[in-house]
Amino acid sequence: MRTLAHLCLAAIILLARPAAAQEALHQEQVRQAIAAARDDLVDLLWWRTESLFHEGDIARIIPVCDLVIQLDPSFVEPYAVSAWLSWDQRPQEAAARYQAGIAANPKDYQLQHELGLFYSLRRRDQAAALPHFRQAASLPGAPPYVQRSYARCLTKLGRRQEAIAAWKRVLDREPNDPIARRELERLSAGGR
Repeated sequence: MRTLAHLCLAAIILLARPAAAQEALHQEQVRQAIAAARDDLVDLLWWRTESLFHEGDIARIIPVCDLVIQLDPSFVEPYAVSAWLSWDQRPQEAAARYQAGIAANPKDYQLQHELGLFYSLRRRDQAAALPHFRQAASLPGAPPYVQRSYARCLTKLGRRQEAIAAWKRVLDREPNDPIARRELERLSAGGR
């Protein structure tokens, strides 16, 4: 019913002020054309990062990722790739790139999870990784491996009861997960 009301109102406006309505329609068409051109440019630049990677020209990938991020801050892959490429040589920059992506995409699990991996694997800092794994696991659409990372981090930190609960959540989603079963059995038997 609201759609019908909106259509009627639009028709009245078009009939009452045809010049203004045509101008508004023209502005909308221009806006759509600009958005489509921006999307095409993002696609071309992203494909360029792929070819640079396969050519071994790693140094030029991060600047291209930065261009893509400026054009489309909701596209998480450029944050992830540029951060990953910064892990070894510029770890503070890597963390900052993840944080910028998380700020621009707070409901996306991927960057939270990857920042957790950065702290867990690169920095060997499970305490710093934990909040990122927890947040990633709580976000909609997070795949089972994200919950598994959270459970493993709790296990490494020696937080046995929380780890047991987390491994049970993994099994709730993936009842045949052999790693979750093994970890749950080991922790339930008093292992660390």
